[in-house]
Amino acid sequence: MKNTSQNTVSLLWTGLLLVSMAACGPVPEALLLNRLDRAVSIDVYGPIESLTGSCEIDFRDRFCEEEFVPLSIIELQEAEQRTFTMSDEITENRCTNVLWLRLISVGSVGPVTEVGTLLQLPTQAEVEVGPGYYHTAAFPGVSLRIDEVGTDDANQGFAPKKCAELGREARR
Repeated sequence: MKNTSQNTVSLLWTGLLLVSMAACGPVPEALLLNRLDRAVSIDVYGPIESLTGSCEIDFRDRFCEEEFVPLSIIELQEAEQRTFTMSDEITENRCTNVLWLRLISVGSVGPVTEVGTLLQLPTQAEVEVGPGYYHTAAFPGVSLRIDEVGTDDANQGFAPKKCAELGREARR
């Protein structure tokens, strides 16, 4: 360590960067893993861009079905994993870090219509064989699920409720 003033400045910048990253909270991203031996297609929906939703409201009730719009279709090859990140700025009154995922095809079977599951970001989720508590999709000869990694499932929920079930009109 020859130049201590330069090292001190570097350490200060590193400290400021870490503090600012902690203040902003975790990056709203999802790691999605395909545990199957065939490709899958997943339909991804997110809240309408102009909507707000307080972080105080449980993510499962923050937005109703009619307030989600299609964002993308993700194609995952067998055993592939992919990370995707939301570009929305997350604030106390703008907690739009919720995605609705629907498994629409597996291998050559599909497209199918199924209810899907909600995920709050950041999270890790996987497509795997077997029925799940929050999500099960029936395909010929097999039940599949999109499931949050781990046993808590704190960032996963059932498909979004209709606005009428939440006792309100859809926001636009």
